Amino acid sequence: MGEMSPKDYAKQVCAFEPDSRELAYEMIVADINTNSMYNISKVEPKKPKVHYEEVGFGVHTLSSTAGFDNPYSRTQELLMKHLFNEIIVDCKKEPVPTPEEMAKRFIYDPASEVEKSNFKTVSTTALVVKPTKEVMLYERYLVNGDWKEHGLEFKIE
Repeated sequence: MGEMSPKDYAKQVCAFEPDSRELAYEMIVADINTNSMYNISKVEPKKPKVHYEEVGFGVHTLSSTAGFDNPYSRTQELLMKHLFNEIIVDCKKEPVPTPEEMAKRFIYDPASEVEKSNFKTVSTTALVVKPTKEVMLYERYLVNGDWKEHGLEFKIE
């Protein structure tokens, strides 16, 4: 992204997308220094329409089936958002859980997800960005019926 703002980057993605490679995606770009965050969305793979909107920092859901913060999204996605809000409230009383602990709280029984044929959870990502610019990332995702996981920590310079 270089020196571009999240809004400028979103505009650039939209400008170059008409020569699409038949992709559909949801993307979040953010700049901590300017408190700016945008969702960039291309819902239909074969259509060139790309949409972007400014969004506030906080808890969001992002789904390949329902998009970004869809009010009509599946019950499971709304439950995950509710659980995350509970974690945030708990942080006022207890130490902040690690991203791994947060992500695992959302997948009660990963083995049960493998059995579902439609609308199953195939990944969970927890991203924590502290005001000190410390970043913690944890991912858990399904590959050929097995759950893989990894974490990463770094500091933004």
